[in-house]
Amino acid sequence: MAVEQVAAGSVKQVLRQAVVSNACVVERHTREMSLNPVLQRAVVAEDILRRIERMPDFEARDFAKLPLTSEPSLQLREVASLLPPDLLFSCFGVDAVVWAYAETHPRAACDGLKEFLECKGFDGVALTKARAAAWTRSATSHAELFTAGRIKAAHDIMVRLQEAVSEIGLPAIVARNLLKPREATRYGLVSAVTRMYEIDGEDPRWDRKRLDDARTLNVYLDTPTGVILLYEGLPNAVATFFPTDAGQTLMIEQLQLIAPKPVNGKTVSRRLLSPKGLFDFDWKNAMVAACVEVARFFGFEKIGVQGGGLNKWVGEDFTFGLVHLDIEKAIEIYDDTAERMGFVKGVDGNWRKLVVECEKIF
Repeated sequence: MAVEQVAAGSVKQVLRQAVVSNACVVERHTREMSLNPVLQRAVVAEDILRRIERMPDFEARDFAKLPLTSEPSLQLREVASLLPPDLLFSCFGVDAVVWAYAETHPRAACDGLKEFLECKGFDGVALTKARAAAWTRSATSHAELFTAGRIKAAHDIMVRLQEAVSEIGLPAIVARNLLKPREATRYGLVSAVTRMYEIDGEDPRWDRKRLDDARTLNVYLDTPTGVILLYEGLPNAVATFFPTDAGQTLMIEQLQLIAPKPVNGKTVSRRLLSPKGLFDFDWKNAMVAACVEVARFFGFEKIGVQGGGLNKWVGEDFTFGLVHLDIEKAIEIYDDTAERMGFVKGVDGNWRKLVVECEKIF
């Protein structure tokens, strides 16, 4: 998808000109969305122009970079939801349409923006999941403010992750992290994506899968996308990630071993069996190294590791048999691994490192 030219000037200037020049189009679009179709063109145009005048002004090129909770963002969202997607696109480019799609609440306007983006080559399911996951993280662990770059990065990962994983030099990564000699060819790496429209949940290939009469296996993904390390064809570890920092950093949110559970008849024990492929193997280092290559493939500036204290499984009041992650264990898995690999801890509690500073393992 090519980058479109953004109109020069301030947002208010560009919006005023667009509304005045396209009043009939705006009127028709507003009537199609409105539950009350008895709207006159002058009223619609005047109302939108009044909203525009109340907005703070800024450069048009910064349209899609506005953070979610800023006052300009809240006011611009109201105006953008009233404009036809093709008018937004012609004035501000595709990033503005992505921004408006993620920001807009009215169902009719949101669906219209999504349909327009699908015509521009975006995948509708990936867009929906990226939007939902970004909104969830805006209110929880990252306190991340939304930008179009984040949604586009998440969308692209969902669409092209398998391609990225196929280019990772896994045998070299495995060989580098084996503590005792073992055949690297026994290991494999596959992409992991949640079910349609789910932003977390079980990988459908290993959702309480019965391996034999004595074992069952389950792979849970904390984000919509990730990678799974296989040993002799069975999952042994998983890493999941999601873009942050306005789409500039690929943040690893989950580093977890995957262990079968013993089965006694129809009863599944909570006790875990040790995964065979992780003995004498620095699997956390290997999984981060694989994620680095995913970040490199998609052009991320940085690779990140979420701080253990920010993990969503820490500090929760779990019921229904869900496993609690102790803070000490979380720090060992995430913080200690990141520090050992040369990541720098930020004020937000997460760890980051420039992708160009990470060694490429062939």
